[in-house]
Amino acid sequence: MVEIEQVELNREQEQRERQRDRQQLELYKQKEQEQKDRDREQMEIGRKNQDK
Repeated sequence: MVEIEQVELNREQEQRERQRDRQQLELYKQKEQEQKDRDREQMEIGRKNQDK
């Protein structure tokens, strides 16, 4: 019985870890996209300044 409980606990822990990993990956992708957007904005500002 104790072994079954341990297996269940391990399964729950693995599920939490996978969920955390997914959340971290989503956060990473979001931050990466935000950085790309900022870089693009800076390039556009630089181009506008060159045109003046």
